[in-house]
Amino acid sequence: MYLLVVVVSLLLNSVPAQSRPVEVRTDKIEMENYIISMDGPLITFGDIAVSTGFKNADPCTARGCKWERSTDGLVYVPYVISKKYTPDELQVIKQGLQSFAGVSCIRFVPHEGQRHFLYIMSDSGCYSYLGRQGGGQVVSLQRHGCVYHRTVQHELLHALGHAENIIFRVYSFSRNNEATMIPIPDKKVVIGEARSMSCNDILRINRLYCSMLSLYCYLN
Repeated sequence: MYLLVVVVSLLLNSVPAQSRPVEVRTDKIEMENYIISMDGPLITFGDIAVSTGFKNADPCTARGCKWERSTDGLVYVPYVISKKYTPDELQVIKQGLQSFAGVSCIRFVPHEGQRHFLYIMSDSGCYSYLGRQGGGQVVSLQRHGCVYHRTVQHELLHALGHAENIIFRVYSFSRNNEATMIPIPDKKVVIGEARSMSCNDILRINRLYCSMLSLYCYLN
């Protein structure tokens, strides 16, 4: 049974944002991005990097941002991984890359001179640009904070152009200190604690890139 999140619009008794109670930052990505380098990219919606010249987090609406599909029906996305990661961290990252092969037509492959590729590095926080930007684009997985299977998948989904898994917090859009993101049926469930891609994530990527939808969600 899927966990549903209801967005409750509460507009009564508006108060200044600074008087809102301090939230407990339980989401790993949000925690790592809370303090990010001032000379880094503009980060919007929690973990989507925006290139200079774009005023929102959806440059895909302005130009093509999809990775090209090969004649064999697969989408090969080249990557380079920084050498600063430990062997254990490297294994987590590679497992995240490989996890797409079993549920979609996406194939992350080592970079071999291709013009467009992902450069996975330990920058400040966890973030990715949305879709293919051209050239070598950064996917930041900061050590000691972002190198977790689900986080790797999350940022790679953004790099593929999937913007629907953006980060919202319990009090996002609130104007009166009331929670706007309420998990149903269990209100105690912590938002942002998923440990792997959801079926919705998988289906969206398949609709975006693949000629045949994955049966993974229907068989598991």
